[in-house]
Amino acid sequence: MTYHFDAKRRPTLCAYCKRPAGPFLKQDGEHWLGACSMDHLKKISDGERLPNKAQLNDDGIEYSIAQTKDLYLDLTYKEEDKPLHQWDRENRKRVFASIVREYLNWANVQAELDDQRAANGFNKVPEKGRTL
Repeated sequence: MTYHFDAKRRPTLCAYCKRPAGPFLKQDGEHWLGACSMDHLKKISDGERLPNKAQLNDDGIEYSIAQTKDLYLDLTYKEEDKPLHQWDRENRKRVFASIVREYLNWANVQAELDDQRAANGFNKVPEKGRTL
């Protein structure tokens, strides 16, 4: 039996460590599991998982809201200042998708910086041009 990948159901988080998933996928029956690295893809294939749970960060939330402001204002104008719950569904999805995507982009950069700090020592990784 062949399964076809459904891009609408693409995994967002690594099934091993819960960080943002990269392009690595593992098929599990009719479901797809995402991985952030080849190492984690192997661990997922071996049935390993970490018990991490996602948490929110206020800095990341502020960043994602700021990055979505222009889109939100443009859509508010198109929706004639109606309350968000009365907007066209596709426009609501665009706003929420933008906020979530920007948060994940921010979180991914923070995770990369943490990995670099762990590998190189806290004070050896310059943050100029790398933070969001």
